[in-house]
Amino acid sequence: MPHEVDAREVHDQLEQLDAVLPLLAQAGIGDARDATRTVLAWDLVRVVANARAAHECGYIADDEAWRLIERAYERARGAYGSWREVATSYVIGRALWGGDGEPLDHFVEVSARMLNDPRSPYCTTSLG
Repeated sequence: MPHEVDAREVHDQLEQLDAVLPLLAQAGIGDARDATRTVLAWDLVRVVANARAAHECGYIADDEAWRLIERAYERARGAYGSWREVATSYVIGRALWGGDGEPLDHFVEVSARMLNDPRSPYCTTSLG
């Protein structure tokens, strides 16, 4: 029985991946070749989100939150050549993770806005 669940999960992940690749291409964020790269950005963005939430709830101090965020940023700098690569990796990671809630096109739209909005950290912070 566990193998049936695992096979179903893998099938669902592949369907999510198939669904997100055309959305990435349409938004001008990435293409199918990007699917062969790491999805590290998904994990790094979650580290940042969790550090922020932990700080806001009073579980960690300001300096600890920033230390975690800076470590995630340094990992991104070492793994990616541009914020566009980070965005692509993040959305592909989100597609593979699946999860409940927002449809994939929402994550593609937000990533596209972040890449193009001059106020976005993607535009105000150098990755290189």
